[in-house]
Amino acid sequence: MVKILPEAEPEICDAGYYPGEDGCTICEENFYSLEGADSCTPCPQPLISASGATSEDECYEVEGYVATVGACRGGEAPEDSYAGLENFKDTLCKERCDTDDSCTGYLVKDNAWCETYSSVGNTGDGNTEFTCMVKILPETEPETEPEPEPVICEAGYYPGEDGCTICEENTYSLEGADSCTPCPQPLISAAGATSEDQCYEQEEPDLSDGIAYEATVGACRGGETPENNAGLELFYDTDCKARCDADESCTGYVTGNTWCETYSSVGKDTTLEKMAVLSVKRIPTVCPQPLISAAGATSEDQCYEQEEPDLSDGGCTICEENFYSLEGADSCTPCP
Repeated sequence: MVKILPEAEPEICDAGYYPGEDGCTICEENFYSLEGADSCTPCPQPLISASGATSEDECYEVEGYVATVGACRGGEAPEDSYAGLENFKDTLCKERCDTDDSCTGYLVKDNAWCETYSSVGNTGDGNTEFTCMVKILPETEPETEPEPEPVICEAGYYPGEDGCTICEENTYSLEGADSCTPCPQPLISAAGATSEDQCYEQEEPDLSDGIAYEATVGACRGGETPENNAGLELFYDTDCKARCDADESCTGYVTGNTWCETYSSVGKDTTLEKMAVLSVKRIPTVCPQPLISAAGATSEDQCYEQEEPDLSDGGCTICEENFYSLEGADSCTPCP
């Protein structure tokens, strides 16, 4: 026969304690219990409490910090010795963290030791034996570079990479302008023009020597042989007009402040990719066949029909085009 023993009455613990293996055990920090409770209840996040708290009313908020469950870990520098951990044999880590801008959190354990942390963004690792107090950091506005002060240039100049730069020929600018404005077509101007009033009409060219130029805006491009940028040749001087005057194969030139270019493509176009002085050589116009003109003719109206020679006194016949004869010759010889 087995004796029936009376059931042991459950142990009733005071508030702030719970029944443990060795009897009533005090609730840890950040937990509380009412009288007779079987276990301790965590304080609501982000509140904390001292050990032995007897109700939720003893849970409180720490100004400037957020309580998270566990030891402080992670953040932007998690590998830096457990989020920048420093251990102290006292309970003054909150005071240290309050006065240290590099401190991002702290932990106090059993009123015997504490730790501070320096990793931004750390939080508790979930271990219920600890409470990581994460410092609330002020929001930092992203750094913005100060806007450079605008460069104010005098008339005839514009803001360039190296400061105020003179406007090129055929353009102008007013004081404080951001860029140079092209003269209205077909007007031109000298470099550094300060207003549209300094744009002027180009004089009619003197065609007596068979060479003249027409100014337009842009770099020489296109034409019958557009390859190699219309036959471009670059020179580090400003003598390209003289070169083009003397070179029958030259059909135009561009002049900068310290450089110039010649071109050889007949009938080139222009673009606005480069602002410069573009001068296109005017090729003299041939009179319509069979008309002829005197040197220096200024229009087709000065082309006229050649009179037939009077052959009544000798019976001589003029050589046809593309033939020639010496005096006394019996016939005309073809040109080579």
